[in-house]
Amino acid sequence: QVDKRISVSEGHQIGDWAAHRLLEAHSEVNDVTYHIDIENDHAKQITDDQKTSLLPLRNEVLQTLRAGWQEMPPFEEVTLHYIGSHIDITAVVVSDSEKSLNCHEIEKKMLNRNKHLAWLGKISILEKHKPEA
Repeated sequence: QVDKRISVSEGHQIGDWAAHRLLEAHSEVNDVTYHIDIENDHAKQITDDQKTSLLPLRNEVLQTLRAGWQEMPPFEEVTLHYIGSHIDITAVVVSDSEKSLNCHEIEKKMLNRNKHLAWLGKISILEKHKPEA
């Protein structure tokens, strides 16, 4: 089980290291298969409502959010964190001005505009400046 906030690639890197260490420490082990999980599935009680309430996938999430981001600078990267019944979103916006964006204010506006979305958790906006030519 890994922290639910790490990336898939980081989780697999942890698995690769664990497998490497097992193979080095135990010569009788020829192969290691592992599964990276963010939750303790055995301790988790799933209700009937949770079984039938799937969260929206990336395309639907992005379409919904783009409708509320019309005056924002374009976002370059969006990371979705599916945590329980919510989706936490981290977005990197590209700024071409010398003046920094008020990322905290953008986060508050986005949450307020989309408070009707039961699946929406936290929004984190990160700013990336365009490199000067």
